[in-house]
Amino acid sequence: MKKKKILLFTLTFLVLILALEVGSASAEDVTWNPNDKGAAIVLSNGNLTAVYNNSNGSNVRASEGKTQGKWYWEIKVDSANSDAAVNLGVAHPLQSISTDIYPNFNNQGFLARFYPQNTGDIYGFSLDMDSKILQISKNNTLVATKSSVAGEVRPILGDNNTNSSASYTANFGATPFVYSVPTGYQPYDGSQQKTQAPTNLAATSGDAQVTLSWIAVTDATSYKIKRAATAGGPYNEIEANIKDTSYKDTRLTNDKKYFYVVSAVSSSDESVNSTEVSATPKAASNTGNGTLIVTFENAPDKVLSISMAQIEEFISWYNDPSRVGNAYMIKSPDTGLFKSIKYYLVFDKIVAWEVRQY
Repeated sequence: MKKKKILLFTLTFLVLILALEVGSASAEDVTWNPNDKGAAIVLSNGNLTAVYNNSNGSNVRASEGKTQGKWYWEIKVDSANSDAAVNLGVAHPLQSISTDIYPNFNNQGFLARFYPQNTGDIYGFSLDMDSKILQISKNNTLVATKSSVAGEVRPILGDNNTNSSASYTANFGATPFVYSVPTGYQPYDGSQQKTQAPTNLAATSGDAQVTLSWIAVTDATSYKIKRAATAGGPYNEIEANIKDTSYKDTRLTNDKKYFYVVSAVSSSDESVNSTEVSATPKAASNTGNGTLIVTFENAPDKVLSISMAQIEEFISWYNDPSRVGNAYMIKSPDTGLFKSIKYYLVFDKIVAWEVRQY
C-alpha cells in the first residue's frame, strides 16, 4: 500500500511538472530558417540577418508559413554592392530554393527582382492570404503586386545569381517597423508581441506645437514618441522614456502637417507602433476667451468656457475631412473640486456648434 502511494505521488508530481512546462512554453519568433537555405548564405543576428557573397543564386526561407490572415513584415538593405540585385517575395514550403529560382518560379509563390539598391532601403510586404494577394513596397511606395497567392507560403530572400554581395535584415514583428502596418494587418509574428500598442492616440494642434494623448497600456513602463514628415513614415524617434500618457511637441512650424505614432515599452519588449495621427500647428489669430456651445444628437448641449485658441483648434478639427479619429478632446478649467476637466466631443454626434467671443 505504501509503495502504491509513493508511486501515485511520483506520477502526480511528474504530471504537474509536465503541465507547468507545457503551460510556460512559448512559440519561437519567426526568423530565417537556418535549415532551409542555400549553403552560401550566412545567417546572423538571431537568424534575422542574411549575408551572401558570390552565392551563385542561393535563397533562404522563413521559419513559419501562413495560410490565412493578413500579415506584414519588412526587410532592410544593410549593404549591397553596385551589382547586387535581390529576389523577394513568398514561396511554398516545398519549392526548391537551392539555386536561382526567379526565372522558373511559376505558381510556387511569387518573387520580384529589385535592382539597383541603396543601403537603408526598406522593403515592406503586405500579405493578405484571405484575398490571396501580396503587395511589396519599397520605401513606402508600392512597387509590386501579385494575386492568386494560395496554399501555405513563407517569406523568401535570395540573390540573382550574379556573383554579388549584400546583407539584409528581416523584421517579422519582434521590433517596431520603420513604416506603419497597413490597416487590418498584423506583424508576421504578431502573436509573439507581448506589449500592446497604445490605442486612442489623439493629436491636438496649437500655436507651433502639437499635443498627443493616448490610453495607458497595461505593463508599459514608458512610451516612445515618433514623428514623420509624410503619412506612413519613416518615423524619427523624437522622445523616449515618457512616463505619462500625453506629450507636447513644441517648436514646430505652423501650417506644416506632422504625423505621429507612439509605441509602448515594457520590461519584456517594445510594442509595434500605434495607429498614426496627424496635426497641423496654426498661429493663434484670436486671443482671449470665448464660449463654445455644442449641440448633440439625443444629448444635452455642452457649454464650454475656454480660450479662443482652443475654440479655433476645435473648428480646425471639425472642418478637416482628413481628420484621424472620431473624438476630439478639450481641456476646460473646472470651477469645482478639480483643476480641469477633459471633454471628448464625438464628431458623429455633433448636430451644430456656436461660438461666442468675449
